[in-house]
Amino acid sequence: MLDKPLNAQSEAVWFQTSVADALFMLGEYDKAYPYLCEARSNITGEGYTDPFVMLRLGQCSYELGKEDAAEYLMRAYMLAGEEIFECDDEKYFELIRHLI
Repeated sequence: MLDKPLNAQSEAVWFQTSVADALFMLGEYDKAYPYLCEARSNITGEGYTDPFVMLRLGQCSYELGKEDAAEYLMRAYMLAGEEIFECDDEKYFELIRHLI
């Protein structure tokens, strides 16, 4: 069990990201998004520098029509390169291709 506050524990990043990933796979983007925002804002900094967190946050933002989708997808690209997009729909990479 994780102690509170969650945003002060690096373990919470993995927990929140795992929950968000499961929700993303179910197409529940609106439910996944808050978990990813929490992971991103973890004060340990591990969420903001994790390419998978940035990828899923960008993908959820894209699916929800949020303007910050390209920002997060670009962060994922900068942290992990084009390879991080290989297993997902190419529409996500296409959103940032012109920025590279």
